[in-house]
Amino acid sequence: MWFPYITVIAGWVVAEVGRYPFVVYGLFTQLDAVSPNMTAAKIITSISLFAIVDCLLITTGLVMGHRTLKKGAPNIDGNMDEDLSADNMLMGEGKSHG
Repeated sequence: MWFPYITVIAGWVVAEVGRYPFVVYGLFTQLDAVSPNMTAAKIITSISLFAIVDCLLITTGLVMGHRTLKKGAPNIDGNMDEDLSADNMLMGEGKSHG
């Protein structure tokens, strides 16, 4: 009966202690762990770059999902339309078969 509560509390403790893995309890405090050469410009640059990469990944996922949905589902027999098969698209053959 107590096991779920114990595991939740233990998980919370591990998460909170894990936030500062470089701080040794009682010996190396949070104030000692602050980087003296970290500037606001470095922080803003880092967050901005992460945001740009995230936006690019989200946009790529949305575009690829839109293309997949626009292409449509396979025919009832399970085969894709010959012109839209992945092999033809990758090989650049498209509609021209010899």
